[in-house]
Amino acid sequence: MIAENEKLVAELRLAITDLTTVIYPDNKASGDDYWNMEQMIKQLAITILIARRMFPIAIIHWVFDNSSAHGSLAKDALTTTKMKVNPGGKVPEMRDTIIPQSNLHGHGGEVQQMSFNKNLPANHPHKQFEGLPKGMKIILAERGYTTNGAGNILRGECKGCKAKKSRKPHLDGASADEETEVALTTT
Repeated sequence: MIAENEKLVAELRLAITDLTTVIYPDNKASGDDYWNMEQMIKQLAITILIARRMFPIAIIHWVFDNSSAHGSLAKDALTTTKMKVNPGGKVPEMRDTIIPQSNLHGHGGEVQQMSFNKNLPANHPHKQFEGLPKGMKIILAERGYTTNGAGNILRGECKGCKAKKSRKPHLDGASADEETEVALTTT
């Protein structure tokens, strides 16, 4: 393959034709980072180019072991376990989502922003949270879910949820779009 690659014109030639990565993880500044999803995606992108060149008509199926890195979501994925109940606070930036068609309150198909706009009108009730995350209460209210008058309190975590590492039971089906998030290795 290397000899064939060299015969190609420069713009068609693969820059890398053999991919092996050796890391030496260390806590010292001179050491390598531990293997993570960012490194894996970079390596996988190059591997796919090599595989397509070597096997142009093949259907290639990638299989990954159970390393936690292989199931990693994108940094901006909708993840309720990283959300705060109330607006603001330091949480990862999450990309906008589309409210699932299964929404019981007529909001299915609507685009929903996870953060407030950076320039809200002066009279906006959440002006002090410009550009910040909305939090679960507001996200759920925009979807038509409310606890007003029902005697329910939205909690970020409870004893049962901590054991399961999940907040989904409190969302009562409002997190169907979170359930559609897929690992980066599947996209």
